[in-house]
Order: sequence, then C-alpha cells, then structure tokens
Amino acid sequence: MPIVIAAKPTSAGEPVLQSFVSFSIEFAFFPDFAGNKNTPNTFSENLLNNFQSLQGSKPNIRVGGNTQDYVLFDLTLKIASKGIYVPSI
Repeated sequence: MPIVIAAKPTSAGEPVLQSFVSFSIEFAFFPDFAGNKNTPNTFSENLLNNFQSLQGSKPNIRVGGNTQDYVLFDLTLKIASKGIYVPSI
C-alpha cells in the first residue's frame, strides 16, 4: 500500500528565512567593507547582490565584534572611524 505524503505538511515549522546567510563584520573594518556615499564599495555591493540572486534576499549584516570596544563613531569626524587604544584593558 503506497504512503501518501502531503506536499505541505500541516505540522511543519516555519520555513527558513530567505536571508538565512548573514555576516558579522568588525566595526573597525566596516567603513572598508561599506565605503561611503561618495565612493561606495562596489565589490561588497556586488557580493550582496549575488547573494540576493541566489537566495531571494540580501544577507543580514551585523556590525559589531571586539573592535567596537575600541572604536569611536563621531558624525563630525573627517575620517570613517577613530581607533581608541587603552593599554590597561
């Protein structure tokens, strides 16, 4: 006797999100990865667009990591970020 399997089981969990692939980028290196308004990093944009083509959406990007404890963001800075080093830590 054949076993019938439903195409969409009623007891199945939620489907995997389209943006299943994600990346975590160290804060200190994020300006290099992203670029800026005037000169965006086209290599990174192309990479994210390729993921979108393959999986249906761009990956989630988490900016953080250990360097966020040593980097200062200031909107008035003329550079992307300013590293702060405290030898006693």
